[in-house]
Amino acid sequence: FESFYTKMKTSLLFTPLAFSITAQAFTTHFQNGVNIAVAPKGGNDRVQAASSLQISFVDNLFKAESSPKVAVKNKLSDGDVMIKPDYALAIGFTLAGAAILYANPSTSCPADFIYCPSIYGGVAGGLHLLIGAFFAVQASIIRLVFDKNTFSLRRYSQMYELQKSDPNIVLGVGKNTWTYKSIINWEFFPSIYFPILIYFKETQTPKETWTVGPGKYDKRRNGQVHFLPAFADVWEVDEQFRRRGCGKADK
Repeated sequence: FESFYTKMKTSLLFTPLAFSITAQAFTTHFQNGVNIAVAPKGGNDRVQAASSLQISFVDNLFKAESSPKVAVKNKLSDGDVMIKPDYALAIGFTLAGAAILYANPSTSCPADFIYCPSIYGGVAGGLHLLIGAFFAVQASIIRLVFDKNTFSLRRYSQMYELQKSDPNIVLGVGKNTWTYKSIINWEFFPSIYFPILIYFKETQTPKETWTVGPGKYDKRRNGQVHFLPAFADVWEVDEQFRRRGCGKADK
């Protein structure tokens, strides 16, 4: 079991990062020349398509009956920006899962013509595939939106419909919308070149919740910490944080 645990820990830490490099190059090839969705000027507030990837096969696989009562269609105003999705992280974990399954065959498969992964291969590979599917769904249905005064996470469905920002289920208070002046830091981990997590810190959330979730590991305790999977174009996120005047702590 010690050997099994060591293998699991190693694959979870390093394999997805290695494959995310390949995935990043793959998705960049298809996203070259594609602009972010910016509301057109002149009073027409119809949302422009950020890219053809926004209506993806994931949307079709995971269709959900969204209530027309909560949908807010075409609500980007002049100058608002909706960041296009990035599937590199999902592809990276999926490739990692497939590679782990293939590289760890079982020695007791009942038939030669059937491929059977080992227990480790099935558990570790299956876990990576599930995480990859989760990130793909997140990239498909969640959009990062920068409007005139706030940064928000909003659900997204087909026909370019943005929905209102949902309540923050992790903290239990407020919605997933933050003013730019409340954001005091942001970063990408492990780096903006190979992003897995988007981090930002804000002071809008009440102080009593700053130690909830990842905030309990924050030694400074000067704001609420947030981590998001990098399912959006981090270069555009970085540009918007800078353009909107959000705070940036020195390293």
